[in-house]
Amino acid sequence: MYCTKCGKELSEEMEFCPKCGCNLKADSTASAQPVKKTDKKKTLRNILIAAFVAIIAIVFVINKARQAELLAVKTVAESALETVRTGLPEEDMNTIVDSIIYQTVGYNDVGDYLVTNINGSDVQDIYGAIMRYMYYEVENVEKVGSSHYKVTVYVQNIDNLLVAENALEAFYQRYAGKSLLGKAIQFYRDYNSDKSETIARIYSQVADAVYATGNSQYFIYNEFVIDVQKVDGEWVPTIEEGLDNFIFTCIGF
Repeated sequence: MYCTKCGKELSEEMEFCPKCGCNLKADSTASAQPVKKTDKKKTLRNILIAAFVAIIAIVFVINKARQAELLAVKTVAESALETVRTGLPEEDMNTIVDSIIYQTVGYNDVGDYLVTNINGSDVQDIYGAIMRYMYYEVENVEKVGSSHYKVTVYVQNIDNLLVAENALEAFYQRYAGKSLLGKAIQFYRDYNSDKSETIARIYSQVADAVYATGNSQYFIYNEFVIDVQKVDGEWVPTIEEGLDNFIFTCIGF
């Protein structure tokens, strides 16, 4: 044993410390052993465990940060797609509707008449009908550089040129078989109606009928890549192939 005051090594039968005179029997702590030397192996093991736990924690944090970043990029891409699906600025929607009108009606008096009378906020009715069956899904988010991602998106929509052609025919059918007076009355009603609402209603009815057939030939399928980069701390989508091309891909051209 050891002296509790001076630490001198003693034999078990000693009652007093020969060095400092401490009464070993009277001191209830006399049998206490001095602090043992640190077990180097145990210490090394604890250090290794602590280091391993730290590494796991760091990996966990990095993984969580990357997942959060991927989610942010995906959300930005989906937000851009949702904007295209639900409504663009009036000028962009006018461009799309005008394009459909001229591709189906042609550059004639009817086409010019429709383009002239359907614009501004009214065009939202027709745009909504065009995007009626658009479906999109983010398929992959790939990091290609620091703060730079490419998001691959699957886009599906009904063949809107086919729908527009059929809708035009349905519009004309309202005049077919009528007398001159009947045609005049129908024209008067169309002329004084909410033209965008009228065309959108016919367009939607035709789109519903085409969709109900379940014929995959009536749909257009595309994959599109949206370039997403961080600018001034914010994730910003850029369209590699041009915004116009992207929009027309989404609406089914």
